[in-house]
Amino acid sequence: MTPRAHKEQIASVLKQQIDAANALQDLLSQERAALECRDLETFDKIVAQKQGQVAQLDDLERSRKNLVQQSGYPGEPEKFGEYLFAVDQDDTLTPLSERLKNILSECFQLNRINAGMVELSYHYLNQSLAVLRGTEGLQKDTYGPQGKHIESADSQRTIAKV
Repeated sequence: MTPRAHKEQIASVLKQQIDAANALQDLLSQERAALECRDLETFDKIVAQKQGQVAQLDDLERSRKNLVQQSGYPGEPEKFGEYLFAVDQDDTLTPLSERLKNILSECFQLNRINAGMVELSYHYLNQSLAVLRGTEGLQKDTYGPQGKHIESADSQRTIAKV
């Protein structure tokens, strides 16, 4: 394969990665909207789609890595800059690579926000369940002489008993 044909293949894979990353970014935005509306049915569907999109990105990254290695360069993502420096004299691949990095960075931030929203919801749910069970305020790191957890007087009353 000629160096030009090889470079065109890598450009094609980068464009596919950009499309896949844009689709992931869209899914992450939809996921956030579903979390804000507490639409669990939509959320579950988006999570499944998101997993498929991430798998597609992984496959494309493996393809890109293989193409770079076929050129005699290290295939690791962190070494891709070395490959670009060596072969991208006409600056066709570098803008695609930068665009992909920016989109993936945005995806990372969106995913962190969504994960924080899920974690916060989980915390509030556990707190509500603790109130209902009467275990709110239970200090699990306090032990009695027999090595069992000590419950405070307040934590022994459930809402059902009130």
